[in-house]
Amino acid sequence: MLQALSIRDVVLIERLELSFGSGLGVLTGETGAGKSILLGALGLALGARAEARLVRHGADQAVVSATFQSNDKANGFLEEHGLPIEDDVVILRRVLTSQGKSRAFINDQAVSVGLLKSLGDDLVEIHGQFESQRLLNPANHRGLLDAYGDLADDCARTGKFWHLWRDTVSALQTEQEKLASARRDEEFLRHAVGELDDLAPQSGEDAELAATRKLMM
Repeated sequence: MLQALSIRDVVLIERLELSFGSGLGVLTGETGAGKSILLGALGLALGARAEARLVRHGADQAVVSATFQSNDKANGFLEEHGLPIEDDVVILRRVLTSQGKSRAFINDQAVSVGLLKSLGDDLVEIHGQFESQRLLNPANHRGLLDAYGDLADDCARTGKFWHLWRDTVSALQTEQEKLASARRDEEFLRHAVGELDDLAPQSGEDAELAATRKLMM
């Protein structure tokens, strides 16, 4: 659930702070300009395409932050990507400069816009006149089936064991690389010892060779 929306220097908005309670929230107005700006600002926070024209005239940058109530799926996403998990909230933030450059953040940690959009798609479902993004996006079909089958706990356990398996495979690969390196070192040392055995050095041989060299010179 969207809990708060903070907008700074987006199109005509200099600064706006909105808080949303539980249940249905409605934005109304005689024209669509203001509501469209709000939705556009929310889209920025969710990873939508950013254009320099969205920055308010005279401002150096636009900043939009959207605060959502977290859930198990969002927390799983954060854990999977090594992102900090805050107390029951997820904060998506987008910074857009007047030169058109943008930065994305999840819980104040810098991320790619693609990662921001992936989480945003999980948190928000947008319905238009001829669209239902969540239903039409194949990436969401498995989640919908799992929700229909009430498989949240099974999915969480499966995800936990999958991460454990992935970490175990990674650890195994690391140990295999160490073993291969040790075998290469062993082969080199055996070869070096073999060459020394072939030379058959004798005690005091260094002094004798030095004396011989001195005589030859």
